[in-house]
Formats: sequence, structure tokens, C-alpha cells
Amino acid sequence: MLKIAVVDDDAKDADVIKKYIERYGRENARTPGKEDREIGVTVFGSAEDFLAGVPSGFDAVFFDIDMPGMNGMDAAKLLRGQGGDLAIIFVTNMARYAIDGYSVQALDFIVKPVAYYDFALKFAKVTEYCARRTSRRLNLRIGESEQVSVDSADVTYIEIMQHYLIYHTAGGKTYRVRGTMEDAEKRLSPYAFVRASKSYLVNLRHVASVKGNEVTAGGETIYIGRTKREAFLKRYGKYIGGLKV
Repeated sequence: MLKIAVVDDDAKDADVIKKYIERYGRENARTPGKEDREIGVTVFGSAEDFLAGVPSGFDAVFFDIDMPGMNGMDAAKLLRGQGGDLAIIFVTNMARYAIDGYSVQALDFIVKPVAYYDFALKFAKVTEYCARRTSRRLNLRIGESEQVSVDSADVTYIEIMQHYLIYHTAGGKTYRVRGTMEDAEKRLSPYAFVRASKSYLVNLRHVASVKGNEVTAGGETIYIGRTKREAFLKRYGKYIGGLKV
């Protein structure tokens, strides 16, 4: 189930977004591949109420920017500072402020009054973003008798050394497993892993920056191979744009 939060001090505006989300869910219930994606919506009258709960339990949040007390932009900055990676969409009647959303990696913004057609296009990006956040458990065989289970979302990148794959994780641990990069890429490509070169497979959710022929992921700088650069940048552009990779 997708869990969506709507944060707006105007009850009528919040109700419009809530009804649009529910309508989108009904209209897409029979879409192949989305049959089991139920959508739950919770409305909060203030940013303080939302942050006081468990924001990490939501997949996406629609923030009104102009609210008394803590506004939506400040709430989003606080949320990101806490490490939250849920999708953020700003709903505002002040379009000139929407550009500030880049500072908090906002997925998109919607200008009030909200029309359903425009909303549906934006919400499609939300569902794609949430689908990309889905991970899988990796059962890695270490040596002859040891096996560990790792969440693919925690893997920052994978490198190959001779006939072994080295899985680097956000926690700093590494796991050395016998295998091929081709098999790893095939298994993990649906979870936003992209080849940067013959020797490296990068998890796009951990990319901090891309400059020239280098990508920074998991605190490490990785060279992007000449033959891989175009495909890597194309998929990375789709990823940060909230599109299906």
C-alpha cells in the first residue's frame, strides 16, 4: 500500500487533494502491474502535527508551502535533515517559491487551484518514485558456509575484482561474493542500479553528485566509463526526475 500524507492548514484544499488521490487510485486499480497498489491518505492540519508523528511511515507528502507556524518548505528541510527520503510535492498558490524545492529534492509542485488532470500527471511521478524505492533482499553467500541477507537499498555500489563482487553498504560494511557483474546488473537493474563502467554498478539512490566523468556514491568517487556515460546519465536524469528508470 502507498501511504500518502497531505499537509495543509486549509481543510477544503486538503480535501481536494485527498479526493484526487482516491480518484487516481480508483481509475488505476485495473492497470496492469498496479492492481495491488492500494493508496491510503492521511490529512494533517499543520507541519508540526505531521512531523510529530512518524513521517518515515509515509511514501510521499503533499506540503502546502504557505502555512501558519512552520511552513511547508521549512518542514521539508527538517524532514530531509532527518534523513527522510519520501517523495515531496509542494502545493502552493505562490509558484515563484517552487524553485526553492530543489534544495530539498522535491519531486514536483502543483499550483492552486489544482485541476485533476494536472494532478494525475504529477501523481503518476509519485507512484514511479515509490516503485523505485522498493528494494529486495539479497542473500549473499560468503565463503563456503556463511550467508548474509542484505537489503539492496543499503548497497551503495558494487565493484568487481577478479572473479569476486564486492558489495559496499551505507553502513560501511563490505561483502565479498563470487559472481559476475552481468548477473548482478540483471538482478538489480529494476531497483535503480546502473552500470558506471565495466567494474562498477551504482545504486542511484545513493548518488550525491555527478560531475564530468565522475559520480560520487557512498562517499566514494567512481569513474564513469566512456561507453557507459550516455546510458548512465540518461537513467540518472530519469531517476532524479521521478520517472521510471
